[in-house]
Amino acid sequence: MKRFGKIKKWLYILGICIAASAVTGCTSDASTQQDAFFQYGLDCMAEGKYDDAAVAFQSALNQSRGRVSAREIDLCYYKAEALYMSGQLEEACKAYDAIVDYNGAADAYYLRGCLKMKLGLTDDAILDFEAAVEKDKNNYELYIGIYNALSENDLMGQGQAYLNRALEIRGDKAYDKMEKGRIYLLLSDTSSAITYLKEAVEKESKQAVYYLALAYETAGDEANADIYYQMYLDSGIADAKELCEMGERQMKSKNYSVALDYFEAALEQENVMNKSQILRDMSIAYENMGNFSMARETLRQYLEYCPEDEEAQREMVFLETR
Repeated sequence: MKRFGKIKKWLYILGICIAASAVTGCTSDASTQQDAFFQYGLDCMAEGKYDDAAVAFQSALNQSRGRVSAREIDLCYYKAEALYMSGQLEEACKAYDAIVDYNGAADAYYLRGCLKMKLGLTDDAILDFEAAVEKDKNNYELYIGIYNALSENDLMGQGQAYLNRALEIRGDKAYDKMEKGRIYLLLSDTSSAITYLKEAVEKESKQAVYYLALAYETAGDEANADIYYQMYLDSGIADAKELCEMGERQMKSKNYSVALDYFEAALEQENVMNKSQILRDMSIAYENMGNFSMARETLRQYLEYCPEDEEAQREMVFLETR
């Protein structure tokens, strides 16, 4: 009976997703086909082709043949993300409905809550946030995510209440120090943030180096910020998102050559989800340096991903005259 219930839930998960389209080039083996569809979906995400990514992830799901494993659940998350990025918020929400019904995962509640906030369903969103926290009370990232979702919707006071709840989590390890430092930074208590983050770095937390750099930057200490940003880059653990943030910081300071180093490092990461935006930023950096040939080339690559960007099209016309 219990097994039947899980199968029903899994059929529901498959049912809420949009129908698969034909994506050719796969073998007859279901597992191989699933891997191929999954990789194609990741490639589409990197190129900003979110509708195609959603279809590809659904095609990967279709290879499961009724089997429920961690891979299938992950594919549902990817599908929901692709739907969200394509602007299909209600369909993405339904995908999270299915995951919540299947295993009641805290992150599914949280992500569904974020979507409900964007759909203007504030009360329902907060119910989901509370359900998420109830299931994972010691997850700093969860509290920070909820804070971000609420503050982005002019509910900063309620968001800060979640941050204060996170500060009550017990723990004295490097990870605890780092996360509490991040939280103090969000609460605009820069002094406490630096204290906690320095302690985390002293406990050999490489990730804390990035947030310490950010804390020093917030405090107006550019010298220390540069030291720790470089230290973080040298650590080799920075992901594409963080590298882009560091590159954008250098862009604001008009350090275009340094910004390009960060952007190029970001492109070298695996499964880069924001490749098109990186190329756009690189084009702007090259243009500001007066390197119009490279500006044209990177903008051309960007337009392959986003041909509908009229501003970029006008910029290409300008660059072709230089």
